[in-house]
Amino acid sequence: MRHIPNLLTCVRLVLTPYIVYSLIAGDCRTALLWSCIAGSTDGIDGFIARRYRWSSRLGSYLDPIADKFLLTSLYICFGIAKLAPWWLTWLVVGRDLLILVLTSGAILL
Repeated sequence: MRHIPNLLTCVRLVLTPYIVYSLIAGDCRTALLWSCIAGSTDGIDGFIARRYRWSSRLGSYLDPIADKFLLTSLYICFGIAKLAPWWLTWLVVGRDLLILVLTSGAILL
């Protein structure tokens, strides 16, 4: 039972390519459905981990990775589809890369 939050995070990771594929294929309804499910897993896994104290070291790394992977993928798709300006896409991607680099540096030091 303690692994449910991590499983939900893994579901979000697995759904991301399906969301990207749906957006690239122009199937926005399917992409929206998968995005709602992925967003729900984010909220539910956080709630369960806090409520039942089922947090884990793996989850503390995996959850932000899944979030960044999903959001970065979405912004890149929005940039490609011209649903968001490229400057905003690169700003978000750059911010996420900066966070990743700084966090990695802090962990290694």
